[in-house]
Amino acid sequence: MAEIKNNKTKWRHSKEQVTTEEIYSSSLFLDNQKYFVRKGWKNLALKDYFRHDFRRDLLFICFSSLLTVIGFDYFISASGSQGIYPGGLGSIARFLAVIITPGNSSGAIAKQSTFYYVWYLVLNVPFMVFGFWKLGLRFSIMTIAYMVLQIGFDQIISHLPVINPREWHMIIDYPLVAKFANGWNTIIWLFIFAIIGGVIIGFAYSLVYRSNASTGGTDFVTFFFSIKKNKNIGSLNRYVNFAVLALVIVLNTIFLNIQDLPSQAKVSVINDASNKDFQFFLDWYEANKANLSWSNQLENILKTQQSALNLSDSLSDAILNHRDKFDKTYHYFINQLAQEKLFTSYPSHLVAKIRFYYIFGSSLFSSIVYIIVCSNVINFNYPKYKVRTYVISTTRSDELIQTLQNQGYRNEINVSKPEQILVNGQPDPDRKIITLAMTVINWKAIYNLLLKTDPNMMVKVVTTKKIEGKFDYEFSNDHVQNYFTNEILNNKKSMKKIDKLAYQKTKKELLALKQKENQKNSEKKQENQ
Repeated sequence: MAEIKNNKTKWRHSKEQVTTEEIYSSSLFLDNQKYFVRKGWKNLALKDYFRHDFRRDLLFICFSSLLTVIGFDYFISASGSQGIYPGGLGSIARFLAVIITPGNSSGAIAKQSTFYYVWYLVLNVPFMVFGFWKLGLRFSIMTIAYMVLQIGFDQIISHLPVINPREWHMIIDYPLVAKFANGWNTIIWLFIFAIIGGVIIGFAYSLVYRSNASTGGTDFVTFFFSIKKNKNIGSLNRYVNFAVLALVIVLNTIFLNIQDLPSQAKVSVINDASNKDFQFFLDWYEANKANLSWSNQLENILKTQQSALNLSDSLSDAILNHRDKFDKTYHYFINQLAQEKLFTSYPSHLVAKIRFYYIFGSSLFSSIVYIIVCSNVINFNYPKYKVRTYVISTTRSDELIQTLQNQGYRNEINVSKPEQILVNGQPDPDRKIITLAMTVINWKAIYNLLLKTDPNMMVKVVTTKKIEGKFDYEFSNDHVQNYFTNEILNNKKSMKKIDKLAYQKTKKELLALKQKENQKNSEKKQENQ
């Protein structure tokens, strides 16, 4: 019986009706109408963007993705598994690429570059969701286009004859130089690559930001907070990149095989080793010298020094007891041992020390240099929150102010009328002084409009160190919203469609409210019975 009653209740609820008068008089109808108008003007603005600005932004995105690939493939990736890491999510992507395809040969480095872009796209999936949610469709589409284009350009460049990264190297062949015994030479070139790569990629990133997009990864988040907190995106990226870089360098140190760690760290550790450890090294050398390409050269150096010093010390005695006298023999031995791929049986305490040296070695500090250079180039080319004070002398102050407000400028504007202003030595009673503060990027965008309003105006630009108090770095988009909203409100066909959608949505909501109310009443009746 209870089941039959419930079915009857559901049948009665499905027959609930809402009159047209109830729908139109409901506050829900007005709310839904506003909702669809707001949705409509956003769609119109998006269509207008794709009609007028999309091609320009896409051109910037294409050029910046090509520059990024050139900077990364020829300078960052070329530094090998022990080299430069870009920071942020890029560091994680590069770390995964190095783990999958270890090694420092040209072929391995080329594969690391390719896998880097693929991993970067895969790791970006959750950030893409955040971008669509918080930053909008247009921003996210352009960012995804940038990442996909990187994969495409990497494939094109890697298959080009002669000038592909495997065969042709910018400035020097770094993987080859890294194999030489001169450690300082390798380290210097690593820092040079970090600086050049930082300049190229930083400039590429600034073009991406100018196109109202991001480079992906943590940029989705930092771009969002740069808007919320009015901070330079280059500075925010720098802090995030440092944190992720430190983590990745530590992980890379743990996962790299001992033979893949840089010889510079090994030489430092071997040089500080105890005589007990050196005896272990010498025993290994004696057991394996037949397979070592450098053993004959070592013996020749030892003989030369024996003759010069008139001593007959064995190799073991020379290194353990008289290394100051046999300095050339000693230094050649430890350098070759550190570079020897066959020697992997370091004592465990020395392995830990080598890994520790590597963490605070050239890879970390060259990566830090790269991040600093990259962020400074971004801030220089994309000074989104760099403010200047503009002092404008004009005879059309009211018109200039109107132009500023029409474009969405909402900060304080000071207008003054000095007692006397001389122009060409003659007083100009109609001239006034307008003083305002604005970001450099916004000024570049609005200057030509102001110049059209008053071709005879004169502008003085004053350096502004700091802005305190409430200040809107971005222009208001109210004028854009009002323009597209009026387009919809004045279009009878659009309004008819919006009214119909609002009517249907309101009807469903009112029916749901009535059904919910009747359900509560029926439950109360059942409880009373």
